[in-house]
Amino acid sequence: MSLQRLWAATLLFLLLGTSSACQSAWGARLAAWFDQTRTAEYGEKVIYFQGQPIAFPDFTLTYQGERHVASDKYPRGFDYQDFQVTAGDETQIVSWSSGTGAIGPSFFTIADRQYQLELTYADAVGRLADDEVVIMVDSN
Repeated sequence: MSLQRLWAATLLFLLLGTSSACQSAWGARLAAWFDQTRTAEYGEKVIYFQGQPIAFPDFTLTYQGERHVASDKYPRGFDYQDFQVTAGDETQIVSWSSGTGAIGPSFFTIADRQYQLELTYADAVGRLADDEVVIMVDSN
């Protein structure tokens, strides 16, 4: 564990105290932040951090960060969340954006199988926190 992460965890503990509401809200995020070899299943909420790989059964997902793309037709532009997906020798970037407000999944295919990456809201589990992702196997 890096000294920076240890310092951050100590600071959060001191700020949040020992109330059960604070522990529930932040406990999973702190645990995910420190765990460098996380695994996840399809259809479950997973907390992600930039640069930290998450191993799903068929591929590894790594959050790369957010980027803004300007648009002549939409003055506010678009914000994209980029994820790297790797299965064996195959790697691709999957980008998700709420676009103009319609929330839906980003579809991708890797290793001859189709998936959905969902942020903000997933039909199977409902509302997602800003640092949560759901991966679904596409049934179509």
